[in-house]
Amino acid sequence: PPTMPPYIPVDDHPGPAYEPPADPWEDLSAEDQNDRRRQAVVDAFIHSWEGYVKYAWGKDELQPATKNYRNWNEASKTGMGLTILDSLSTMYLMNLTEQLDKALDWVRNDLSFNIDVEGSAFESTIRGVGSLVSIYELTGEKDKKVLAKAVDLANRLLWAFNTSTGLPHSTVHFKTHRHFNQQWTGGGSILSEFGTMQLEFRTLSYHTKNPVND
Repeated sequence: PPTMPPYIPVDDHPGPAYEPPADPWEDLSAEDQNDRRRQAVVDAFIHSWEGYVKYAWGKDELQPATKNYRNWNEASKTGMGLTILDSLSTMYLMNLTEQLDKALDWVRNDLSFNIDVEGSAFESTIRGVGSLVSIYELTGEKDKKVLAKAVDLANRLLWAFNTSTGLPHSTVHFKTHRHFNQQWTGGGSILSEFGTMQLEFRTLSYHTKNPVND
């Protein structure tokens, strides 16, 4: 039998035609418009950052609706300041020196990876090692305390490579060094994850002159 075409509802009372909002900057030059847009992005970042500082400082994520926080491992009261790590290079590029100085002070004196967390080796590499190595390079490759934090995290993640194939497991415990692949991967390692981790580890080897990360 022939199939019925899909039912397409018809709006019997359509509203007025869409009119785009007026551009408040249309009378400005292209250069001035770009400056305004650039500053709007910076202002939005500062607004979000101040909320994190006030309600979730040192934790992994701010939950803005409840003004509470959430850590990567929800069972752990100790976070690794993922929002801080994620924001380091952004603050540098936005020239937010006051915010960056506060964040780096926390990294040097309070950040610890000796925590009860089963972390993604991939996420920990790109968000942790990558963020720390990036800000180390951007600030002149002089802050040895920041580099030491990257080394500490990388050393914990290296346990994930302790496999029969040399391919890293997806998850590693930061304190016990237990490592395994998640069930949703079918027990296998993920190429798109361990393939990208090479960039951060090799860059770390370059700065430390230690080939263990290659």
